This record gives sequence, structure tokens and C-alpha cells, in this order.
Amino acid sequence: MPRTFLFLLGIWSVIVGCILGLVLYFSTREEREIALNRAVDSYHKDLAYRRWASERGGVYVPLNEKTPPNPHLSHRPDRDVTTTQGKTLTLVNPAYMTRMVHELGADAYGLQGHLTSLHPIRPENAPDAWERRALESFERGARDYSEVLQEKGRPVLRYMGAFLVDQGCLACHAQQGYKVGDVRGGISVTVPVGSGPSALGLSHKAISLLAVASFWLMGAGAIFVWVRRIVRSAQVQQRMVEELKERSQRFEAIRATTPDSLWFLDREGHLQWVNETYCRLSGYDREELLGQPISLVEVQETPEETAHHFADIQQGLDVEHRFRTQHRAKDGRLLDLEVTTSLLSSKGEIVAFLRDITQEVQTSRQIRESEARFRQLFESSPAPMFIHREGRILHANLALARLLEAGDPSAILDREVIPFVHPDFQAVVRERARALYESNLPAQPMAMTLITLKGREVWVEAQSVSLDLPGGLAMLVFVQDLTERRRAEDERLKLETEIQHAQKLDSLGSLAGGIAHDMNNVLTAILGMSSLLQAKAQGDESLARSLQTIEKAAGRGRDLVKGLTDFARKGLQEARIMDLNAMVREELDLLVRTSRQRFIFDVQLEDDLPPIMGEPSTLGSAFMNLCVNAFDAMPRGGTLQVRTRRQGAQVVLVVADTGQGIPAEVLPRVTEPFFTTKPTGRGTGLGLAMVYGTMKAHGGTLDIQSEVGKGTRISLSFPAAEKGTEATEAKPATSAPQATSLHILVVDDDALIRSILPVMLEQLGHLVETASSGLEAIRRLDAGLPADLVILDHNMPGLSGAETLPRILQLRPGLRVLVTTGFLDNELKLLLAGFPSVLALQKPFTLAELRQMLQGLAGQGETGE
Repeated sequence: MPRTFLFLLGIWSVIVGCILGLVLYFSTREEREIALNRAVDSYHKDLAYRRWASERGGVYVPLNEKTPPNPHLSHRPDRDVTTTQGKTLTLVNPAYMTRMVHELGADAYGLQGHLTSLHPIRPENAPDAWERRALESFERGARDYSEVLQEKGRPVLRYMGAFLVDQGCLACHAQQGYKVGDVRGGISVTVPVGSGPSALGLSHKAISLLAVASFWLMGAGAIFVWVRRIVRSAQVQQRMVEELKERSQRFEAIRATTPDSLWFLDREGHLQWVNETYCRLSGYDREELLGQPISLVEVQETPEETAHHFADIQQGLDVEHRFRTQHRAKDGRLLDLEVTTSLLSSKGEIVAFLRDITQEVQTSRQIRESEARFRQLFESSPAPMFIHREGRILHANLALARLLEAGDPSAILDREVIPFVHPDFQAVVRERARALYESNLPAQPMAMTLITLKGREVWVEAQSVSLDLPGGLAMLVFVQDLTERRRAEDERLKLETEIQHAQKLDSLGSLAGGIAHDMNNVLTAILGMSSLLQAKAQGDESLARSLQTIEKAAGRGRDLVKGLTDFARKGLQEARIMDLNAMVREELDLLVRTSRQRFIFDVQLEDDLPPIMGEPSTLGSAFMNLCVNAFDAMPRGGTLQVRTRRQGAQVVLVVADTGQGIPAEVLPRVTEPFFTTKPTGRGTGLGLAMVYGTMKAHGGTLDIQSEVGKGTRISLSFPAAEKGTEATEAKPATSAPQATSLHILVVDDDALIRSILPVMLEQLGHLVETASSGLEAIRRLDAGLPADLVILDHNMPGLSGAETLPRILQLRPGLRVLVTTGFLDNELKLLLAGFPSVLALQKPFTLAELRQMLQGLAGQGETGE
């Protein structure tokens, strides 16, 4: 190969070399012609410019640094002129203009022009050595001169054309002795030879060289490929001969040593040769089989079917060349065989390999029976089960289909397992599946949540084991439905949580009730004294304002104590049939007027809403509390949504905001007393706890839903009032004129009350006696103390108000009694229910509230109640 390749490569190189010489010759000639034409064109252009200027005696241009006055025209008085507008112009003669044009052309277009002479006036027009040779040739009669030179490492063409004197030249050069038609000098032009760089950064000559070199390389490559292909073809033929020899030897070795049975059959289907393996398998001697048809041993096919099958193989039709059949051995045994046939030659001879698969068939039969039993157990099992490979469900039983609300197992086959897993468990399930595939060990049961096809969540326990199935490793998953068990557990935990929460509120309420008694006594003294002083300070506006401030502060303290005591309430004190929409509109009117237009109110109240049984003031406070919390959650403004609707037997009030939302870890604690997420001083932590207590007292429920960044939605559900329901309201006090001065006995263990209450009563015009205990009051009344009214404290040490009241009424049945208390609990309600004539006044109270109550008692006495 190397010698042939080098010979052909030499011939190809000579041909390409000749082509390259011709290309370079004509390329160089063409480049020089192009350069000469450019130079001649530039020369003629310069002559045209100069003639134009000469015929007009030169041109005037603005005087500046680019066109200074020509010192060689200083003898002309009209060299510099001034226009009527005051602009100074200077005369540019043709030679001066030509020189400036040459300078511009050299910078912009690469054409170097030069106006020169052997007798120049300006030093800049002096000729160089080449220009001097050209000018000297003009004196010998020539009119142009050109030559290719090397300048700065590259070829350039220099051309000079003769410059003849015309009439316009004599204005400046007559003193040199020139006449019209003389050769005064010449214009030389220097032009680069060649077209310059192309788009690839190469000259045309370089591109021509590159093209010829590429052409040579392509030819050399083609010669190399062609020679190599010829050599390889010869090598392939040699290898084919060697392989045929090897195959013949290999076939002889296989025929002698193969563990499978081997047949050679002629075109009629008679056995030409069988190996020893088949003889041992069938029990026949080779002599008994040679020359016999296949039907001697074939069981499954008839002789006609066998002949037809044999003919199809010989004709090359699309028939199975590997199939299973049964042969009968000499002793009558059935042999299961896998037969592979191949056509040996065009003569129709066939070779057949017969592999004994009797044991395999029996094993396969047993596996199929086992699979059938497993499938029956799998499909009929009441426990949900499925098999998956790489996360895709292959098989599922009816129990799993029912669990996933699929109806039929086929609805979930070939689907991914992960979409059925709740997002919270998907990462863990993937990791456990990967670990199970790697370890091939049973996994521990795992509790998780699945999502059915209808979107319902079911809580299950799943356990996986690996199975080696056709097609690769798979996983059998047993699923146990824990939904009901989990639901029961959640209900139990929810009930326990509610009981614990209720116990907390009860404990706080009990504590608040004890604190309320003492606090209300103090507040009663403050309110009473401020009321007395206001009555006496009429005319002194400064003192009156101060006393009003004290009264407002005490009122706020009363409201705080009332909020604490609300935790202890088990029912409603002043329940009545009420319109929930009316209460909401009333409270919203106040909110809209005080919200400073920072919030958008989205209110939708359902018409014809059923009434509810409740306390308007308490529910109004709860609703206002929720709205204020919503405003606090929207410091930059937002939307407050208020909805009412009927939902079955419930009336629902919804308050929602678009604020910051409540974190999930905090949400379960928001109804705990004194728990708050607001900054110090911004909240007491009692708002939602009071709302929760209010809803319990009304027999309703409180539901809070929140998402951080999206807002909070709180739903209050009340039982709708049944028709004919009557409110258990406290009877309003009858407004009646003040009776004459009463004899009043004040019974209270607190010295503050005994000191301030008599003063308030005396201010109202009554006579007052005091007693520090219930026992003292009974003794004084039994001793004949005159009394029209007893003001009895409910919570006293020793003999309490509840124990003192029946004894007083036993002594004096018609005596009017007013029970005062700092905490109106169920015990007192039951006590008052047994004595309809007895009224209650809750501490603290003002002088005006006391006057109104006494007026009511006076009216009661007059009507005989």
C-alpha cells in the first residue's frame, strides 16, 4: 500500500503544482493591471479637479488652520478677501488644492498622490528618487511612467503622469519660463498591489493558495481512501477464507460436543444424522433413526402438519424457527423439547437443535399453579395489596381499589404510586423504596396518608417486601386502613384538648371571680366617690373634668374585671331573641367611622337570616374584638370580609382578613388566656379567649383557619332560635319617681363600701345604718331596727349573703332587699330565682346607677311587687 499510495500522490502533486503556477501567474498579472488602472484613474481625476480650478482662477475657502493663506500667492492683492458678512476667505490655487486633496485621499482611501516637479516652488513638492527618474523620462519625451516596488514589506505600484502647463498655470509659474504645453512636472500615485484582506482576513492570492492546497489535500485524501479500500477488500477476502475454515472446524466441534440433541435432515425430512445426545435421550440407536421420517418420534403434529411445516422452512417463509414440541421416547416417555431449525443450503437440507426442557416445563407448570393460587389469594384478600416496580403499579386487588375509591383495580394499574401519597410523606416513601431495592430486606411498617382518586385523605399503615418477578425486582405492599382508628384517636385528642381548655377557662374564671369581688369593691369606692364629688363640683369645670377622668379610668377597670369574670360564665345572663345582622350592622357602623379609610369593608349579610338566642352586648364585644384583631393583622391596610349565612340549623358569622396570618405552630394556642403574639403593651392575650368563652356560653362553636401571608378566617356558628323561644331576660327596673326618704341598712364586710355607700345614699336623701356582717344585720333587725330597704353584699365571710337573705325575709317578709355583688355567678342566679322580689346590683356602680336602681325599688314598693 505505501508504494502505490506514494506513486499516485506524486502524480497528483505535479498536476496541482502546475495548476498553482498558472493561478499565481494570472493572479499577479491581474492584480498589477487593477492597480495600474486605479492609479491612472486617480491621475485623470486629479487633472480634472485641477483643470476645473484652473479655469476658474482658483477657489476661495474660509480661512482656518486647515486652509491657511498660501505664502506663494502673497504677491496677489486678491489672495485674501472679506465678505459683506465679515467672513474672511483665502484663495486656493489649483496646485494647492490638488496637494490637499492628495492628503485627504491618502488618509481616507489609501491612495498616495503627490504633485511634483524638477523645479518646485514649494519644498513639499520636491520629488523623491523614484519621482525624479520618472520626471527625467518625461524630458526624454515620455508622458507616463510606472513600476512595481516593495514598500514596508508589501508590493505597491507607483505611477506618474505628465503635468502640462495651461494658461491658468502662468499666473504663478510664468517667472519660471514655462509656456503653455510644456511639461511642468507630474502627478504621482502610489497604489497597493492586490485587493487587500478579504472577509477572512486573507488576500485573494492567499485564498487562491489556500484553495489549491485544500484541493490537493482532498485529492490526496481520496487517493488514500481509495488505496486503503482496495487493500482492505483484499484483507476481507483473506479473512473470509480463514473464517470459513474456522467455522467448519467449529461446527465439527459443536456437532461432536454439544450437550443438546442435534439432527441433520434431508429435503424430504428424513434423518441423515443424529448425535449421541439424542440417542441417549430417546433410547434409540443411531441406526434405528437414520433414514426415518420425523413422524417416528413427533407427538404433537401429524405427519401432514410436519411435512407442511418442513416445506415452509425450506421455502424461507415467515415461520417460527424456534418452537416447542413433544417427542415420544422408545420406552413411551414423553419428552418436552425446544427445537431450533436453520436452513443449511439451497438444497433444502435442515439442521435442528433439540434441547430437553422436560424439567423446565414441569417447573413452569408448578410455578403457574403457584401463581394462580397467589393471584386468587391476592385478589380475594380483604386487605388492600398491590405490586409495583420502580414506583409504577403492576397489580392491585379489589380491596385497594375500594380504599382508593377507584371502583375497579384496572383504574389504578400502570399508574405512579407517588401521586397517591400525601406530599408530606412523598420524600420519605421515595427514600424507603430506594433503600428496600438496595438492601432487598423487608421494611418496617410505616404510617402515612394516602390520597384517593376523589381527593379524600386516608390514614394507612404500609409494609413492603421485595419479589423477584419476571421482568425484574418488584415490591409487594400490604396496606392497612387506619382511617377510622385515626379519626377516633383525633376525636379523643380533640375532646381532651377541649376539656383541658375548658378546665383552664374554668380555673381562670374561678380565680377571676375571687379577684373580681375585691377589685369591684375598690372600684365601687372610686366610682362612688367620683360621682359624689362631681355632684358637689358643679360650676368648677376643671375639677369636673378631673373627676370624669377618674370615673372613666374606673369604668375601664370595671370592663377589665367583667372580661375576666366572663371566663367563669356557664350560660347567658340577659339572653333574648336577637337579629345577628342588626348587631353586625351596628358594630360595623362604628368601625367604618373610626377606621380612617385604611381598610376595605367587604360585607355580605344574608337576607331573612333566622334569629338567635344571645346577649347583644356580649356578642357585639366579641365581634368588635375579632375586627380589631383583623385590623392589627393588616398594619398597611387590607380587606375586612364579613359574612352571615344560614347553614342547616346553624347561623354562621364569618370574619376574615387579608393580613399576616397565624403560623401553624401558634394556631392551637390562640384561644388560651393571656397568650398573645402582639408586642408588649399591644394586647392582653384575652381577646380570643373571651370570644371562645362567649361562644361556649351561647352553645356555639369557634373555628379558626389561617395561612401565613394570606390572612385569617374565623367562623362563629350559633344554633338558630326555635320558633316560640322566649328569652330569659332580667326584668328591667321600673322607672318611678323617687319616694320619700328611706331607712336603709347597708350590710357589707368591706370597710371601703361601708364608708362610701352611706355617703352616696345620704346624697340621695336617705337615712343609712351599716352592718359589717350578715349576723350583725340579723341581730339589729331582730332588735327592731327600722328599715325600708336592706342593701346586702353577696360575698361575705362567715354568714354569706345567700345565707343571710332568707333569714332577713323570715324576720320581715315584706322588706325590700337589694343584693350587691362583684361577680354574678350561677349560685346567685338560683338564689334570686327563689326570691322574685329581690333585685341585684353589680359592683362597681356610679351614683346615677344607684339612683336608678332605688327608683325601681321605690316603684316596686308602690305597685306591691
